[in-house]
Amino acid sequence: MRQKGVTIQESIWEMRQQEWRFKSPQHPRLTEWEVVDKVEQTISEYTQLFVGREEERHKLAIFLQENSSGLFLVTAPAGFGKTALLANWVKEWRNKDCDIAYHFFNERTRSVESAYRNLIQQLDTDKDFAYNLSSNNKDDLRTILYNRIRSGRQTEKPLIIVIDGLDEAGETFLPPFPNPLPENVFVIASARAEEKQEQKYLEGWTDNGESLHLDRLSKSAIAQWLREAGNGELAGFADDTSLVDQLDKIIQGFPLYLNCLIDELLHHAPKQRQDVQELLAHTPKTFEAYVQQQIKRLDELDLPEERWQFFALLAVAKGALTKEDIKAVTKMRDRQLRQMHLCWQVTRWMRITTDNVYAFAHPLLATTFAEMLREDEDVKDALQTLIDYCSHWQEHQSHYALRYYPEHLREEKRWEELYAIALTILKLPIKCAD
Repeated sequence: MRQKGVTIQESIWEMRQQEWRFKSPQHPRLTEWEVVDKVEQTISEYTQLFVGREEERHKLAIFLQENSSGLFLVTAPAGFGKTALLANWVKEWRNKDCDIAYHFFNERTRSVESAYRNLIQQLDTDKDFAYNLSSNNKDDLRTILYNRIRSGRQTEKPLIIVIDGLDEAGETFLPPFPNPLPENVFVIASARAEEKQEQKYLEGWTDNGESLHLDRLSKSAIAQWLREAGNGELAGFADDTSLVDQLDKIIQGFPLYLNCLIDELLHHAPKQRQDVQELLAHTPKTFEAYVQQQIKRLDELDLPEERWQFFALLAVAKGALTKEDIKAVTKMRDRQLRQMHLCWQVTRWMRITTDNVYAFAHPLLATTFAEMLREDEDVKDALQTLIDYCSHWQEHQSHYALRYYPEHLREEKRWEELYAIALTILKLPIKCAD
């Protein structure tokens, strides 16, 4: 009964949250074009440099050629390039003779309702259907999308729907289309998962479809990455097979680790082979150990004392934080944040937008930092401090608090507080569930 009651109270909070955001001039719901822009920004970020995965791209092409319709699911552990694969695939295929609709879930675009709206608008380019997209009801929006796909194609051109990051959606994103799909309709989706692992967010996505699990990056892809990274500073090392072998042994085919190492190499701008070898000789053999090594080096830099609160806060946060959120929680000043901005060893891990919204550049970086900093006395209370900040959401009207406060309370099993915020919104007397 308690779990059911919590679900009801969270639903009430979500309903009021949507109403408040819709009316609030400070934190309005993202407009449809803002969602489109954020998705396009993701595609742009992940198509700056893309190497390897020729076999995987070929399998996607064969799937489209040999089937009249169908679902294709791409899975891999975090950091293995699912988003990069699909972003580059979209960039390539939207110039071909087909219609493509797509949505990429991440910390900027987690809203399921926004995903529905985004896909519906892309599918209705000719405005053949009169849709009311002002609804905040995700069930209504899902029904519109489902019926639009179910109605089939009005042209001979295939329709390909791409949905990336099912695991990063704000809630379980059930397949919004019929099974089997109509003729000439294809869906390509991705999610974080180990091979043959069934996650809750994959419910319905593994039925009657094909799948592809991304494996380690090849040595030829490592060489290609060296050749194309930056402005060609590392191109001279791409044909050095022993150096490529050394890199491969360190990263074990892990693309995110390679990205971090090449970023470091570009920063140090090595001129000779021995310069690279010396750096790699001191590089750990696991990604976790590498992050721990880099964290220790941050201690050697002239940075504000609050740097660990800064990193810990972003590591435990469920989504992006504004500069005002960070200042309020860490007590940092503008000058101290500017000092952090000027340090490559800090910003290399971050995604900082022009409107001063902060997040780790990849979800795995956040979880790895959280694990590495877990025993630090100065940052143990980062989560509690963040929750305390969220508890004053009526005062500061933080977008983050409005979106994630109930999730934090649920994970911490703070049921009474979860009830209290919902009942406060409804202005009802607090009454505990049975």
